Amino acid sequence: ALAAAGDKGGYSKPRSQFFGLWVGNVHSEVVEQEAFKAAFEHFGELCSAKAHGVPPINILPPSSSAFVNFCRYEDADAARSALQGKTVGCTGPLRINASDLMQKYEEEVVIPARKRAESARANWPGDDGIAGSGVEAGSVWGGAAAGAAQQGFNSIQQSIQQQQQQQQQREREQREREQQQREQQQREREREQQLLREREQQLQREREQREQREREEALQRQLQQQQQQLLQQQQQQLLQQQLQQQREQQALAAMSAAERARAEQEKRDHELAIKMQRQEQYEAANAALIAQAERRKKQASL
Repeated sequence: ALAAAGDKGGYSKPRSQFFGLWVGNVHSEVVEQEAFKAAFEHFGELCSAKAHGVPPINILPPSSSAFVNFCRYEDADAARSALQGKTVGCTGPLRINASDLMQKYEEEVVIPARKRAESARANWPGDDGIAGSGVEAGSVWGGAAAGAAQQGFNSIQQSIQQQQQQQQQREREQREREQQQREQQQREREREQQLLREREQQLQREREQREQREREEALQRQLQQQQQQLLQQQQQQLLQQQLQQQREQQALAAMSAAERARAEQEKRDHELAIKMQRQEQYEAANAALIAQAERRKKQASL
């Protein structure tokens, strides 16, 4: 509602009402800074959730914007004019517009009231009887305008709150959708990670099976090599045994031949000894005959 001109020469309203400014080209981390809030508080008191049902600053992360809610229309209007296109802290240039509710308030209350005030000021006679010269026209009209403005403002108060609630509901739904999307993405990442773990486990099992087969093949080759070595050793042992047997047979054969040669030599020696003995007997007998003959010859000569 409008009241008579206050200390700033504008419109005032009950503390339970508020006026919002949409501020664009900002981010949530910037809105939360004290410098941003202080820049708007310089123009007047901001709303409180307890007294007005809305926070002083309502952050809209998806759109990089925020609503700054003032207690007085004049303060909101002054901040809009002064900070439009300005840089505050790390933000800027700011884009500031009246909220839908504030625009509706201006269209239905402020603009018509200003027009009526200008018309009354223009038609109000002064001390000289000339219309428009009365310096108190605005002040006189202000009290009457306040009642009319109050009626107009009351008619849109419920709509303002509903639109604020709808805006907040849309923001909650947006946050819920974003949360659902994040949860869905998280579930997809978890599924991908699960599939990756299963794939890694499958690859690990395949590696283990391949290593097991390689160990078995290596063991089989080792057994075959050992069998071949054992067979070769057996063959070498058999060959050595055969060679030993051949050497033994040759030795036996060689020993039999020596014995035969020795027996033949002994036989020849024996035969030679007998022959020599007979020769000696023959020579002894011949010598005896010769001696006997010589004795007979001597006897005969005698």
